Amino acid sequence: IAFLWGNPQNEQLNGSLVKLPAGFEGEVRTPDSTFRAIVIEGQVNLRTDDETDVNSLTPGSMFSSAGNVEYQIECQGGNDCIIYVRSKGNFKVTHAASSD
Repeated sequence: IAFLWGNPQNEQLNGSLVKLPAGFEGEVRTPDSTFRAIVIEGQVNLRTDDETDVNSLTPGSMFSSAGNVEYQIECQGGNDCIIYVRSKGNFKVTHAASSD
């Protein structure tokens, strides 16, 4: 994660770039307030815990939430994925635990 502007603490508005390596599988947990993300590069597969369908997002696609949400996220294909995030407060990206 590269923080670009603002302050991710204390519920302040901020912007950052998130780079997911090719093949990444994990979670994104959003803050209790606004969270908006735009796919800049790569193909991102996304779903929330209450959804069964996977949304395939390509560059220019956006996803957002207005509350505490947990997304399952994957970076598909042979290229890294880059996502621009604008949120109020912090957010967390975690790698899925390996079954090895």
